[in-house]
Amino acid sequence: MSKTVIAVAGYMGSGKTTCTKLLASLGCREINADNEAKRLMGSSDEIKNRLVQEFGSEVVINGEIRYSLLGQIVFKTTKTVEALNTIVHPPLIEHLRKLIDESSDNVMLLDAALVPLWNIEDWFKHRLWIYADFEVRLHRLNIFRSDASLNMHELAHRMRIQETLFSPPSKNNWHHMLNENTEHAFFEQVMDWIHSVPELAQRLLS
Repeated sequence: MSKTVIAVAGYMGSGKTTCTKLLASLGCREINADNEAKRLMGSSDEIKNRLVQEFGSEVVINGEIRYSLLGQIVFKTTKTVEALNTIVHPPLIEHLRKLIDESSDNVMLLDAALVPLWNIEDWFKHRLWIYADFEVRLHRLNIFRSDASLNMHELAHRMRIQETLFSPPSKNNWHHMLNENTEHAFFEQVMDWIHSVPELAQRLLS
């Protein structure tokens, strides 16, 4: 059987990482685009130099990227986010493609909010778009925020900027999954979807 690759995408706070964790627990090899981006940025002198040129010398000190400060600068406007994306996304997409191609795993998934923006849908046999109401997502981000310095207003601002970059993908090419109930109910949705795809049911549940 050929390799099966799944995309899991969604706006901030949608629950795509919760979905990814469940699929990974069933045996999917997980690639987290955010983690890979930080790893790539931290190891690339070219990226660091371009960050300094674009956003100022204070974003890289002693060879280390100051991610919190970089985020504060970048998420001011859509234009500055797009400037960061121009620097990071091309090498990141190339890196992700290499990870997928070189893996020997039968079932892989890419946890990446920006799959629709990157126009790489043809990489994947199955595509999941996880979604929820803006206020539901904001509440989740406020509870589980990775940067404690961000307040609700700043979180909401970052969410709105992300939504200006790309629209939800078409239901013709993606399976859309609403995630506004309990985690248990969401897990049941994911399991129902797996059962509805014989190939995945065979590989993950047999």
